[in-house]
This record gives sequence, structure tokens and C-alpha cells, in this order.
Amino acid sequence: MHAPAAGIAEFAGGLLLLLGLLTPIGSLLVIAVMTAAVLTVHLPNGVWATNSGYELNLVYAAVAVCLAGVGPGALSLDDAFGLDMAGTGWALGALGLGILGGVGAVLSGRRAATPAPTTTGVREREVSAP
Repeated sequence: MHAPAAGIAEFAGGLLLLLGLLTPIGSLLVIAVMTAAVLTVHLPNGVWATNSGYELNLVYAAVAVCLAGVGPGALSLDDAFGLDMAGTGWALGALGLGILGGVGAVLSGRRAATPAPTTTGVREREVSAP
């Protein structure tokens, strides 16, 4: 469930950034996916990308924050539709919600992967008691 959701979020975020449409939302999605990637895959490998570390993920997240801050520019759908969704508040919002979303996805995935305790062993012992 989480892998397709991450793929869709990364594709949608990249597409929104490419089109310059709802730029802070695209940034938020990219930041969330990069946060989840760092926490689940790259963190144990250290910083540097040459060791499969999280350096490139941080660069992508930083670029997403910057785009949310400065806006997509004049050649964008945001500008064509008259949407003014850029600035420090939008950048910090995208960063904060992106980190929360990424951490939430990782915690949700780990919780779903943890098997629930069963009581079948207790019932079997009770039934087999003389």
C-alpha cells in the first residue's frame, strides 16, 4: 500500500512543480516522499550519495522548499491562473507538513508491518487442560 502511494505522491508532486501549479502542494509532496526515503532507506548509510546516503534526498527537499518560497515564476500555471502561493509562510508550511507526512507514512508502515498479538495459544492451553 505504501509503495504505490509514495510513487503517486512523488509523481504528482513532480508534475505540479513542473507545471508550476499549486507549487507549495507539489513541494509538500516531494518533501514528504524524500523524508520517508531518508528514514526508511538512506539514513543508515550516512550523508553522502556515493554510499547510498541521504545527500540527494536533502537536495531535492531543499529545492522543493525554495520553490515554495520563491514561487514558480511567470511561465507557470499559478501565474496564468493568478494564484499567489509563494513566500516564507508557504515554504515553511510545505516543509513542516511534508516532514510530518513523511514521518507519518513511515510510522504507519511500521505499525502495519508489526503483527498483532494473538491469543490462540492461551485458548489452546485452556481447552487441553484436564
